[in-house]
Amino acid sequence: MIKKIFITADLYANISCDQCGKIYRKDVSGFIGHKHSVKLKYTCKCGHSASVILERRRYIRKPRGFKGFLVNGKAKDPIIIEDLSKHGLKITLKQEHSLSIGDILYLEFSLDDPPGSKVTTQASVKRIISPTSAGCEFIVDEHYDKLGKYFLFHF
Repeated sequence: MIKKIFITADLYANISCDQCGKIYRKDVSGFIGHKHSVKLKYTCKCGHSASVILERRRYIRKPRGFKGFLVNGKAKDPIIIEDLSKHGLKITLKQEHSLSIGDILYLEFSLDDPPGSKVTTQASVKRIISPTSAGCEFIVDEHYDKLGKYFLFHF
């Protein structure tokens, strides 16, 4: 499996050698605008070479599987929160839906913390993955509710 590395705030990536443990700092500002994934190959001074994938997300996405609902007026369509980050989430709907980029979604779901906290939030559709799946961004990035506590302890 190819290791993912994250970009720092100053647009550098820290690449560590799996063999000797030495860390290299590389300027990756030229790769920020690429639309597709960026795979970098490096060779360490110890002779070991490997490939890494440059992760350009602001926050790590963690796979989840929370059950919830897409609320549309009084109608509630069942969804699954496939993955979650502080900035957004990926949802899968049980049936095809007519989502469009820019749509504002009202979501309700339960967390996997001991009390099973219920979260109600809004998200904007940023990417349509399939007729039943979409990538969304939270409308409000600052989470002062139960979701904020969840991120604090689980991320």
